[in-house]
Amino acid sequence: MPLFRYRVLNGKQPEELIEVEQSLDSPPLTHHPVTSEKIVRVVQSSNLVLQHGDRMESKKLTADNLEKHGFSVYEKNSDGSKYQRTIGKSGPDSIPPPHEHKSKSEKTRMVAGQTTYRSRVRKGKEPC
Repeated sequence: MPLFRYRVLNGKQPEELIEVEQSLDSPPLTHHPVTSEKIVRVVQSSNLVLQHGDRMESKKLTADNLEKHGFSVYEKNSDGSKYQRTIGKSGPDSIPPPHEHKSKSEKTRMVAGQTTYRSRVRKGKEPC
């Protein structure tokens, strides 16, 4: 739930501000929840960061961008016996699969350097 900032209307200097967590559907408070003094909601800018989404993720996870930032990408080979390095120059050429197996309908890309795992299904193509 979002935090809303309220100014206490008691005439004291410096002004007293409080933050109250409440639903977006809730009406603004008119009295301090503890002292019952009158309060008014302070309009403030949003602090949301909206730099995510499918398009942004796709752009960041392109082969060129991953290699540029020093990642190595491993993709499962056709028989599923190991992961072969397809992007990057560091790390082993291949690694064994983890103990937990993904569905056969998923092609798994493991990005070395950080704990990042990604799965996807190629549309119109037989999955590996």
